[in-house]
Amino acid sequence: MRANEILLEMPYLMAGTADWGLNDPKRNLRRATALLHNNPTLIETNKFGSFYRLAGAYGGGEFAHISATSSLITYYMKYESKTRADLGRCATQVKVWMTIAPGMTSIAKDTFFKIMLAEFNTMISDRIQTDDDRRFWMRRMAEAISNGMRVGMIDVNTIMDYDPSIDFQTWINSIDGWGKDSKHRDRLFYISNIPA
Repeated sequence: MRANEILLEMPYLMAGTADWGLNDPKRNLRRATALLHNNPTLIETNKFGSFYRLAGAYGGGEFAHISATSSLITYYMKYESKTRADLGRCATQVKVWMTIAPGMTSIAKDTFFKIMLAEFNTMISDRIQTDDDRRFWMRRMAEAISNGMRVGMIDVNTIMDYDPSIDFQTWINSIDGWGKDSKHRDRLFYISNIPA
């Protein structure tokens, strides 16, 4: 299934994890070399490596962190964007991969909140997720609520904002947001800086 076919659809849980060949050092190095040949924008350099952004077609793009010691990609994220009348400019991370390495502990969170939500009004989950993806989204939603941001779920086209008078875990359990059947393909979680 192509990434643009799953944009803005909901969390159907899949087994395992996808690495897009980045766990293989040879394929990883080829991907890092190809990314650097496309003249990405350097965002930051630190002792662990360099963080780049590569713009894509139709408002999408990629981010990659390349290790200073191995020249391998240690974090990779591809996103696509779309505008919705109710949630503004939205982005969905369609590929996310990260190695466990020093300096990488907060890169996914920082990219999500400090870069993506600074550029887009809303981040929306993708259609197919692993258990790690589910945990990532639950953590980001809890953090967003703590920071006064709007959080909720889209079921088909109906927006259901989180009600802060309800315990977050109780709300998550009550909306049946993740699962392995077809109804979960029509559900999306979102975090937005647009007030309800």
